[in-house]
Amino acid sequence: MTDKATRRNFIDRAVIATSALAAAELIPFSASGAPSSPAGPAPGTQKLRAIGEITSEGGKLRAVITVKNAKRTVPTPAPANLTATDTMMLRYFDGHRPDGSQQWPPNVRAKTGYPAPGPGPTLRAKLGDQVQIALLNHVRPTDFRRTLDVERCDHVRNSGTAPAPGTTMSPNATPPPDVYPRNDHYPDCLHGSSSANIHFHGTHVTPSTTGDNVLINVRPNRGVLERDVLPAFDKIWNHCEVGHQPLKWGDLPRQWRDYQRALLIALPEQQLWHDNEAAIAAGVWPQWHVGAYPYCFQIPHYREGVRNDVEMGQSPGTHWYHSHKHGSTAINMFNGLSGAFIITDDSPDGYDGKLHRFYAKQGRKLTEHVLVFQQIIDTPNMLSNSPSGRSATLVNGQYAPVIDMQPGDVQLWRMINANVSNIVPISFTRLLGGTAPAAAATPSPAPSSAPASSGFTYKQTAQDGVQLGWDNY
Repeated sequence: MTDKATRRNFIDRAVIATSALAAAELIPFSASGAPSSPAGPAPGTQKLRAIGEITSEGGKLRAVITVKNAKRTVPTPAPANLTATDTMMLRYFDGHRPDGSQQWPPNVRAKTGYPAPGPGPTLRAKLGDQVQIALLNHVRPTDFRRTLDVERCDHVRNSGTAPAPGTTMSPNATPPPDVYPRNDHYPDCLHGSSSANIHFHGTHVTPSTTGDNVLINVRPNRGVLERDVLPAFDKIWNHCEVGHQPLKWGDLPRQWRDYQRALLIALPEQQLWHDNEAAIAAGVWPQWHVGAYPYCFQIPHYREGVRNDVEMGQSPGTHWYHSHKHGSTAINMFNGLSGAFIITDDSPDGYDGKLHRFYAKQGRKLTEHVLVFQQIIDTPNMLSNSPSGRSATLVNGQYAPVIDMQPGDVQLWRMINANVSNIVPISFTRLLGGTAPAAAATPSPAPSSAPASSGFTYKQTAQDGVQLGWDNY
């Protein structure tokens, strides 16, 4: 891709494939047998870390997900295929249940340097569950100098500080020359890279109001706290069944509407509240929000012969979520603002239930691994295919981690390509007792099995969250 590529063409490159492999009778393997530099752990020496999950209970997946920023120690490419590390200021997803349980990432300090990067918590729900998520945005924009959350495209400023209250809006103003991108003019201020939202990729739910609404723009405000918003969100979450979710702004509690109005009016760019007013008057869901936003929807479950409120149900499988702030999607994903969204069907004929029973009848256990592939980088550049050459493909925030298996083990790998531009070819390297590789196998794009020489049998069971026919595997 050249630097002249359009933003749309670039985003098209970021379409993500999710797939699952049910693998049987493996021996220990590593994705790489390369040595390492002293600066970072040797590839093939770290065991894959499991990403913490937030799971549904009683038919409801409830979570508080906060966008934060902090320094992270990121594995990066180095000469001769070695591993180095780099310290980067990154935005990331922090999540937990409202009761404080199932926290990810853990609140622990790294022994040396800063914690590793990685995806947000894995969200796991069942067909028919209600998803109730409070999104908070606690990013400190001034930690990301010269982004348009600080240098708004409707203000001309010469410093990295936020516009002073009462600054007069200049609709035709041009940002300073070192603000990226320089060609945004009001009202097309797309590059608010510290603003955020959540896109639930692959879900068959409403794309409007409190559903999978990618037009929502949540501005950062560290003063909007969980304890302040959950009482209002509880009232909203009580009406999230299919066919009963909010349809217009007036359906939300007045407490929340008044709170958001006050926060927007307090912003220097007061035009945002005027835009919301115009949208509400026209019966359109308002775009601009500050500090927090309530997501709620029900995952549709269609069952033959049972009374349904939907004509088509959700496909269970490996899905994902990410920040989809228009104009900054690539930058947010380069920072790591993505995670797995697993939707299961444990019924007798369901995808998950049938797989687990198949192996249970053989006296074998089916173990799951969630693998999220990401490029982690702090360079804001949406028009370059390889930003600065510093972007390695990481797995759960690690470079070439190892999954241990024993002969006869059966595992289900849920793989999500959350890279911005990298295609991830899959290959398997056999290690004997953790030593040098003895054999390798590379799968074809179609469902298939690895050659016997690898000591590894695998079959693809799904792609993009849609299951292949049972006879294939």
